Amino acid sequence: MSSPRGLTFDGNGNMIVADNSNHRIISFAMYCPPNATTTTLPTPQVTIPMCQPAAWNQSFTVLAGSSGNAGTSSTLLYHPYSSFIDIYGNLYVVDNYNDRIQYFPRG
Repeated sequence: MSSPRGLTFDGNGNMIVADNSNHRIISFAMYCPPNATTTTLPTPQVTIPMCQPAAWNQSFTVLAGSSGNAGTSSTLLYHPYSSFIDIYGNLYVVDNYNDRIQYFPRG
């Protein structure tokens, strides 16, 4: 990551990060195997148990934008600042340098 900004969690407990200088939104799976040691992350809305090894997980999925490519098209981001996932799984991104809110439907 480069200049990570906003942090949120989706309905499955996956951690979503605005990777600002890489112009993308990425997701880290927070799956814990049975009998794993967990750490509790307190958030304003809910307390989230997280598998300790997942905190250092280098595997991620790009949800929006493109690794290192900024742009103004509907598929690109330019220094995303934060994101939000609604109850239907739709992703909203504050696309800072493009002065817009980007909407990405679920799926």
